[in-house]
Amino acid sequence: MRANERYRKEQKSGRTLFLSDAGVENMLDGCDVVLRFGLPGDEGMVARKVASSDMLLVASPSYLDRYGNPATPEALSTHNCLRLFRRHRVQGTWRFMHDGGLSDVEVTGTLASADGAMLREWALAGEGISCEAAWDVDEDVASGRLVRLLPSHPMPRIDLYVVFAPGNPVPPRIRLLVDSLIHEFGDELQRLESAGG
Repeated sequence: MRANERYRKEQKSGRTLFLSDAGVENMLDGCDVVLRFGLPGDEGMVARKVASSDMLLVASPSYLDRYGNPATPEALSTHNCLRLFRRHRVQGTWRFMHDGGLSDVEVTGTLASADGAMLREWALAGEGISCEAAWDVDEDVASGRLVRLLPSHPMPRIDLYVVFAPGNPVPPRIRLLVDSLIHEFGDELQRLESAGG
């Protein structure tokens, strides 16, 4: 039996799903469990890593036909970059790994969204260059709908964590959900890697 099916069978109370790329914290938003990129600011929370993903810069063929392909990260300053709005601000810096260290590049653009899926849609529509988790755009890149940019200038990977409040013991409903998420994400990433490899 798949873990999420077991969770549905064993968990009788109702659940509310809140989706946002704007950033939430457990204690501030009243959530039992949060999936988030990066460790939480509250060190009192329990965090378990669920998955990691490469970050890719992508744009549509139509955008590249009109504006060209940036040859270096610094060349992004002349392009329309699609930026994520998180924690009350637009992220205007993209980070690259360079010579064993990290290098930050300032980017600008006419479009920003708190919804990561919207950034992908804008990229597909030819509106600009987007910074995306590989698992979100692998199929688009494989099909040619999006083109990966600057592959010789990698960006740091992102880590996805499931975060919850400590308990002694942890409530069974939370423990079961956390185990289910880790299991499901692991299976899905393995499937994507097999398809891509």
